[in-house]
Amino acid sequence: MVSLKMLRSLIEKSVVVDGFVPHSVEICATLLAYSESTYQIGAADVLCILCYKLSLSPASESSRRLILDAKGRLIPPLQKMASEAIASVNDTIANHTRFAAILAIGHIANCLGGTLSNDTRDMIAPLLMNLLMLIRERAKQPLREETEIVLGEAEVEEVITSAILPAQDPLLVYKKASCFAIGAVAGCVTSAEVDVFLSKVIGFLDKKKGWSTYTVPMLIFRALTVAMENRPQLLGFSVYQCLCSIGRTNKDPTVRIGVLRSLRECVLVVPMTGGRPRDLQEYILAVMELPVTTGERYDNATSEALVDLTSALMLSTYKRRNTSQLQFILSALLDALRKLEKVDESCTLMALRCMAVASPYVRTAPLSDRSSLNVTGLLGKYLDSTSSDQQRTMGIRILRGILAGVPDDGSGEARTGLLATDENDIFFAQEWLWRIIADKSSITPRCVVQVAHTLVALCNGYGTAVFPFLLTWLHHVQATFGAAPHTSELGRAWLHMVCVCVIGAGSALELPKLAAYGEDILTRRLAAEEGSPFFKSTLDTEHRLSECFTHSGLVAHSKTKKSILSAEENQPPVTKLVSFDFITSILVDSERNDIAHIFGTTLPELKVAVDQQCLQPNSVDRCREISQQASVAEVEPMPQPFSLPLDIVDLKEVEVTVVDGQQAKETTFTVTGTSLDEKIDSILKHFNVAADTPLARPAIAAAPLPLFAKDDTQLDVSVKSAHSAGSTEQEGKSEEEEEKEKPFTETETKKGVLLSTGEVEHLPFHSLWTPTLPSSQYVNMN
Repeated sequence: MVSLKMLRSLIEKSVVVDGFVPHSVEICATLLAYSESTYQIGAADVLCILCYKLSLSPASESSRRLILDAKGRLIPPLQKMASEAIASVNDTIANHTRFAAILAIGHIANCLGGTLSNDTRDMIAPLLMNLLMLIRERAKQPLREETEIVLGEAEVEEVITSAILPAQDPLLVYKKASCFAIGAVAGCVTSAEVDVFLSKVIGFLDKKKGWSTYTVPMLIFRALTVAMENRPQLLGFSVYQCLCSIGRTNKDPTVRIGVLRSLRECVLVVPMTGGRPRDLQEYILAVMELPVTTGERYDNATSEALVDLTSALMLSTYKRRNTSQLQFILSALLDALRKLEKVDESCTLMALRCMAVASPYVRTAPLSDRSSLNVTGLLGKYLDSTSSDQQRTMGIRILRGILAGVPDDGSGEARTGLLATDENDIFFAQEWLWRIIADKSSITPRCVVQVAHTLVALCNGYGTAVFPFLLTWLHHVQATFGAAPHTSELGRAWLHMVCVCVIGAGSALELPKLAAYGEDILTRRLAAEEGSPFFKSTLDTEHRLSECFTHSGLVAHSKTKKSILSAEENQPPVTKLVSFDFITSILVDSERNDIAHIFGTTLPELKVAVDQQCLQPNSVDRCREISQQASVAEVEPMPQPFSLPLDIVDLKEVEVTVVDGQQAKETTFTVTGTSLDEKIDSILKHFNVAADTPLARPAIAAAPLPLFAKDDTQLDVSVKSAHSAGSTEQEGKSEEEEEKEKPFTETETKKGVLLSTGEVEHLPFHSLWTPTLPSSQYVNMN
């Protein structure tokens, strides 16, 4: 074993390793024939570093040939090692042996490449079985978090070259080695055999019931997709197509769920360019429309897999800036929501969850295209008290996304430069907030949390323009539930939310004093035991990247977040209330002109303006009236149908006039415009040219000018070219013919045209600018 370690060290430090190949192959083949695990692991370790070094050297064909000739002595023993049974979970030696075997097989396959194309079917089976056994043996451990680490770091981490299983995170390293080996073997398959190879992998999963194991299909198809996408032909899309076909034909719910999870990994690898997102979205819609008859467990797993796949699809499409397909996905999800709402509540909830993860991407669409999506027009029914608490929660999440959601572009940063919030969505959210505060029969702690998130989203999406509504709404909530001698569970929850919203508004609008004041009121209220027991005492700062501007930090306790808050006033009053006069003073002390501009006043008069607009008894009605008028989505039809007074047949051109939007709806404008004939006549008059004016003699050669000549230089070049062409045509003619057809002299040209009688007819001469000529193609060369 000492000799093996020395040999491995020499190979690792050498730049050229071709000289080690003959003896190393012989030594490793001999040691692999023994049944001693220590020898087998040492031989596999030497093969790993040797094949890795050879794969990096392009001029090592002869050495690779030696390994190929010895594959019959190397690969079968390694396959047997990879399939070795494990007596218990803690069988360290057996785990180490299998790890060394699969890593050595992967490096041999990566080194030899397509020369092993005939052996891939036999090589892949032990690797798949090994990975399946590994996951099932460790099923009691939290595999999902580790799998996410594997899938996220598999492309970043360096290639594993040591067959010695580390003591730290052995399961993580084991999975990485398995994914590497599966991908390396898949890279040996010829392009013509890809479909057959994928069918064999799917057949193995069907036979061994591998679809039901959470991580196995994800790891396998992720590795296969990476290997196929690294080919020059970019065949990663073939794995995606194979999975879609299996998902459509196989009715087993475990297969359907496994396919959805595997597709998510494929989408993160394969570029979603062209029409690929449309194909995948059609498959998602087909799965959504399937009848739910498999039970709650499979229903929840299917819904979770669909949401994850939709999120990955939106991410990959957005990263490729595939704008048309991105808007198609959004429209398709909204259409699916309209369809599924007629089926049952579970299908509707599934569609709402998918739309919730896609809602931030609505902000990437141009404002001119938002009307065709009309997300808020569909949300109204799910935000009312008649909807279930789950549907309302998902509806509010969608609303938060279109207000201030941030699409995840894979960079890990919240980029908002190209995002825009539609003002109609702002007014829709404001009107809904007025309605939700009046509901006293179906409010849950989870709903209160979502309302707080929505207010923070309004602050981030609308900026300082939200202040008149925000102060009016918060003042109304506190006056409604904090002025009574007794309070209720519902009142305490709303008052708790007011403090959180003050903190969120201060952070979003860059007013640190306002955020500090809200924190101080909340701390004193909790110390006096006047806070709501349905929420956590500390604000949560952990959130997803897409929710960084829509998260208030308010968190409800999981045990009571679905319970209905009672409106019965049987609890002591809340004395630690927010002072809106102090908030007004904070706004005045900030000396920000943008805030004063929102209230239509100057900084010295800001306090009076805030008090008059937001803190008076009639402020609520005035604020609601403004929101309702601005949130009208439909335009009232005109009493008379629009029609053109001219016959459309005779109409050659329509002139569109942009008018002020403040004018009356019915305004008379002339429909007739300048026709093409009139334009031609005006040009001819400008240059004093008639339709029958001769511009060139028939005998004079003429050449076309550029359609848009920029300067006189181009015209001079065209004239010289025309003279050259004319001279070429006249070569070989007799002197008499040349004399007869001799062009004008420079003096004669300036004077006019020489007639047959010997007189000179003077013609008007104008320097014509080529683009102004309506239809002429030739001009006088002289």
